[in-house]
Amino acid sequence: MKRRNEIALDPIRGVFADQKTGKLGAFVPNGQIFIPGGPVTIGPVKSGPKATLHWEVHWSGVTHKTPTRAMFDSFIQLWQEPDSAQKIQHFAERWGPLAVQGDGTHLDAGKLNRVDRDVSFGLDSLEAWRYFSRRAYAVLKIAAELQRGGRGDECEWAGLSSPQKAGAEKVCPQAPFGFPNWSRRELLRGARMEYGEELSPERLKGVIAGEISEWLKRFGVSLQVIWAPQSRWQLEVSFSGWLLSAVALQLSLAVVHADGLYVCSACDKLYTRLGKRPNAGEKNYCPKCGRATAMANANRRQQQKRADARRLHRIEGKSAAEIAKLLGVRKVETVRGWIAKGKRDV
Repeated sequence: MKRRNEIALDPIRGVFADQKTGKLGAFVPNGQIFIPGGPVTIGPVKSGPKATLHWEVHWSGVTHKTPTRAMFDSFIQLWQEPDSAQKIQHFAERWGPLAVQGDGTHLDAGKLNRVDRDVSFGLDSLEAWRYFSRRAYAVLKIAAELQRGGRGDECEWAGLSSPQKAGAEKVCPQAPFGFPNWSRRELLRGARMEYGEELSPERLKGVIAGEISEWLKRFGVSLQVIWAPQSRWQLEVSFSGWLLSAVALQLSLAVVHADGLYVCSACDKLYTRLGKRPNAGEKNYCPKCGRATAMANANRRQQQKRADARRLHRIEGKSAAEIAKLLGVRKVETVRGWIAKGKRDV
């Protein structure tokens, strides 16, 4: 069996991959995608531009799943897999369908073709799967090259824009599925439409920003407020159930070097976090709340530990070593100091 070309991902991973996992996906605390619950099959045409993915919705078995970091990493590799049809089939079984129409809008789940009362079905073109996987890959590859001071390879730009030469050229305003066909030259407006000089690398970064914004707008990434009876009102990411919405958010997080979306421990708002991510269970703070809040909370926790240590020693008669173990204090000497100071303050 042929193996995919992992080397092609090295320039992207070197710029955008998570330092701990090596994956391109970022952490998102919530937001779910729709898993139809029925079989996913290829056919009746098995290959070529008309090959299709047939997916069934078993309404009684529909589930929803929160995407993992690995989901996005796998998605952008689908186009280059030697057995791409089978890889796409397996991916769709796990993460749901594209469900995208020719104009780039999502299908209306309520208007899917009915088989019976509990079963509906939809079709995805396998070429559409390869197209979106390839386009997302191209965005990351170009962004990585721009970060290094380059301009991006022609073969990657071909997925986002048609070639242009200086002078009068026929302008193709739209790419497949309603995406923009980006210009890589200055567009001169006069008596006729003409292309001028090539865009600078800084302007090309703006093109990539526009492309990613188009993904977010086209596939409906949004925020929603929910009520969780066991806690309170909460702000969450909404993908409206669709896979490509989750892909769009992951694409944007990768390019802005965000480790992921987090909920601030102080103000409970979502924020993108750059650099080192917090450890599991560790409090984290948005830039606005920042270090001052973190320090204040740390001081409160430290004061509480001191009070607990003195109570455990004075009332329950526990030794400094026992208290250190109970409170998770690394040094027994620290606990001894707290106890001694408590005695002096009495």
